[in-house]
Amino acid sequence: MDDWFEATRQQLEAMAKAIEHQVDEAIDEVLETSDRLAEQINQAISPGLENLDKWEKDVAQQVEAWLPEAPVEAAEEFERRVEEWTVQTGAAIAEVLRPVEQTIKPVLNEHKPCIGCRNYHGEAYGDNPDMLICGIHPFGYDADQCPDWQSTWQSDNEG
Repeated sequence: MDDWFEATRQQLEAMAKAIEHQVDEAIDEVLETSDRLAEQINQAISPGLENLDKWEKDVAQQVEAWLPEAPVEAAEEFERRVEEWTVQTGAAIAEVLRPVEQTIKPVLNEHKPCIGCRNYHGEAYGDNPDMLICGIHPFGYDADQCPDWQSTWQSDNEG
């Protein structure tokens, strides 16, 4: 009886070690993937943020140079320009962050074949709980790899 118990214990211990090893490997892979994703995100948005800083300084200089002398008119013009700048800045930030969103949202919504695809939409409208995944596959793609997948990290200049 003791031999059976000892053999079972050893098998369970070996199985636990194998599972622990697989979990460690999976964690390492997740960490490596996260590091690569963070680096890709940084590389993708850094040029846009640098351009945004330059653009913001240019707008500020133009506003300072153009403000008329009448205080009420100046305040109204300033408010109009700030509103315009806010809209443009929001659009620029949204465009810079679009690849990040199209990488993270499919993960959160469990649409694995769509991760990082520029065709991904992932929005539900109105009271309808069904999500519009993309224009090509409105309800998503069921296999692991979508034949219509296109990288969202590729710039428009790269084709």
